[in-house]
Amino acid sequence: MNAITYEDRAFYDLLQVFDRRMLKNALKKAYRAEVKKMREIGLRNLRSSGLKVSSDLEKGLRGYVYSRGGGFLVSVKARKANKNGKGEKGMHLTRRGVKKPILMWAEEGTPMRRTLSATAKSRKLRKAHSTGAMRGYKFLEQSEDDMYKTAEEDLANELEKSVNFYAQKYGFI
Repeated sequence: MNAITYEDRAFYDLLQVFDRRMLKNALKKAYRAEVKKMREIGLRNLRSSGLKVSSDLEKGLRGYVYSRGGGFLVSVKARKANKNGKGEKGMHLTRRGVKKPILMWAEEGTPMRRTLSATAKSRKLRKAHSTGAMRGYKFLEQSEDDMYKTAEEDLANELEKSVNFYAQKYGFI
């Protein structure tokens, strides 16, 4: 990423007035705006990847802003619900009513799988057969270049907008 230098003394003085919490909030606001743009890039590539996309799958592509303001990422990793049933993300409800991390599998692909020839619970023998594999669509990998370019171009502008927003909110401007 290219380093950007500001010659604007007023902007620098405004940053000096902010305390740590306000600076972190301004930075996280800028990150959230960037993550939203990057998620849209990922969604565009997901829709054009050839995978049958539903709104359930689109919700699995999520952007994270790190809680301490250290950065952000866009991911397809799924998260199961906790014991209270809350916090589930990226899980797709199948036709049989089972939740599966389909989007994560679609991004990376899955290895070839086979059933076992005998079950552990019974002595009944059966033939093993292949259950197939899912090919990797790599839609997130294809959108990385666009995401980096967007972040380089727009992050400084988003940060400036965010700092001005908080400066007006707290009465510094």
